Amino acid sequence: MRNVIHPSYFSYIGIHQGVWRNWAKATYLGCCMAMRREVVQRALPFPSTMVGHDLWLGMIADRYFTTKLVRKSLLRYRKHTNSKTTSGGKSKNTLWFKIHYRLTILTQIAKMYI
Repeated sequence: MRNVIHPSYFSYIGIHQGVWRNWAKATYLGCCMAMRREVVQRALPFPSTMVGHDLWLGMIADRYFTTKLVRKSLLRYRKHTNSKTTSGGKSKNTLWFKIHYRLTILTQIAKMYI
């Protein structure tokens, strides 16, 4: 049996663009991203610190390239019950983990602007 939470993932999570807005609340979803080789080349090497790969690629794209949102549904996003991702749901991470993660990302963002 399938439970449809929302007909549009993007409207459900409130998708937005921009490095700083995604620093506050990451809305990048890897399976919904397409990019040119130049974005990946600019993103390499990935940070050795704990930063999600889809978040990193999205921030690089927003910082150095022109990004666009396609508001047309092109796939059906599904999660199995044992999925580790919290995308679209409430995070089970501790407050300390969330603060540490945001500070880690902030360090990587600072490197983009230096």
